[in-house]
Amino acid sequence: MNQKHPDNPVVLHPWLLAMFPVLFLYARNLGELDFGDVVYPLAASLALAGGLYLVLRLPVRSGQRRGLMMSCLIALIYSYANIASLARSALPLPPGRWAWPYYVIWILIAAAALAVIARLKRSLPYWTKILNVIALSLVALNGVRIVAAVPDKLAVWQGELTIPEPWQGPDLKADAQRPNLFILVFDQHVGFPCLKRYGYDAGEFIDALRDRGFHVAENSAANYWMTPYAMAGLFNYTYLDFILEQIPEGFKGHQPAFKLTRDNRAFRFLKEAGYTTIQCHTDFLYAYENIDNVDIRINPDRWYTTALSRELISNTPLSLRTPVLLRRSILTAFEETTRLCRLDEPFVVFTHFLSPHPPYVFDEQGNFPGPDSAFADFDVQFCADEDKRELRLYLAQMTYLHKRIIEMVDAIQANSKRPPVIILQGDHGNRLQVKHCQDRQLTPEAAMELFSILNAMYLPGVDTDGLPDAVSPVNTFRLVFDRYFGTDLGLLPDCCFYPGPSGRLFEDVTDLVLEGLK
Repeated sequence: MNQKHPDNPVVLHPWLLAMFPVLFLYARNLGELDFGDVVYPLAASLALAGGLYLVLRLPVRSGQRRGLMMSCLIALIYSYANIASLARSALPLPPGRWAWPYYVIWILIAAAALAVIARLKRSLPYWTKILNVIALSLVALNGVRIVAAVPDKLAVWQGELTIPEPWQGPDLKADAQRPNLFILVFDQHVGFPCLKRYGYDAGEFIDALRDRGFHVAENSAANYWMTPYAMAGLFNYTYLDFILEQIPEGFKGHQPAFKLTRDNRAFRFLKEAGYTTIQCHTDFLYAYENIDNVDIRINPDRWYTTALSRELISNTPLSLRTPVLLRRSILTAFEETTRLCRLDEPFVVFTHFLSPHPPYVFDEQGNFPGPDSAFADFDVQFCADEDKRELRLYLAQMTYLHKRIIEMVDAIQANSKRPPVIILQGDHGNRLQVKHCQDRQLTPEAAMELFSILNAMYLPGVDTDGLPDAVSPVNTFRLVFDRYFGTDLGLLPDCCFYPGPSGRLFEDVTDLVLEGLK
């Protein structure tokens, strides 16, 4: 009852501060998350506050002092990444088990802060009131932003997205030997012309693929500049202009692309053809790419359930485990994808490898990079350093990735019980030059780098001599379905789209990309 006395205000701030990081991240990423994505992280953060309350309840008798300590620890827990970043600048260490000094520094800071709070005497009610107001304001501001977005989100999810092109199903009368399909996407893998610009010799990798029967479409370009739209175009084998006419005017967000990926035409087509559908992805950053109703979902690491969970954990003392978990996730995905060859029934597997996209967790030999690795940064702009340190990390990770790709291809070709179609593809290119482009006005060099992608196809029984040297992802399933499943989809013109200065979501920048590829 004493806490309701004017001089003993109710202690609300620890619980509000526990909610704030979750609501803040959710409010910042409204276009990429569902309403349900906030539930488990919010519950986990409140459970963290509850655990601190139970730990401090006996040794700290004063409720206000206990609340101050709880808020201090919550703030320090969610600020760990910033504290470690400052410490890393003074004491660079490689990721993983060698980074324990950062924990020690953080613990010393926490101990000093708790000692100061323990010595406070008469100012407890004052600090409680101040923190209550601050915490309530932080939660309210983000809550208002989230509530304001509800109409737009509901408008998209309650509506239907209709692909204008008529549906063509598989020719089930043709009793042909249906191949297994391996759709293997490597995030941010630029194409070979771009690698040549970087001074990187990919000749050995290209020759190894061709020796194994691959058609290497060296001049291929992505259709879209970022993963959600790239995946939606790939798996629905059509361009996405139609969504602009079917979403609420002024809506900003990527949910239409997510929806098209979750319920996509390619997997519906293959289910109708009797295929087992499988998804395996290492990309906890893009958990919204989960395809609905797949028969088998392989999650190499269940540590992260949503992108929001990953972002929260990356700010806490658990963040030092992130590179270890990501390495394990990528390596396990290679193993699990290869192991699928043992299945008797025809299947399609989509594996999205978060590599060579940062964070950088492999050097050329597959070891952890050195202490200057940007392993914790998911959106490094490589040209920020004059010595191109980030570019070297990117290319080193790619070198190891190429080695693992060849090993995986050899295992698939040697052990498959039916002919395998293997698609090796980047979702989009790199962003080295994009940051230098003002008002989204791409230069030819930036456009080439952003859209040039890896694209190599192993198509058993198909004469690849007539295939073009540039095949964009929107035509991948069109080519496969026409060759193996009796459809007559044909190929679409290869186009590249980017949100231009006019404000339109899809501006055609194909000519810029082609100019950059010359």
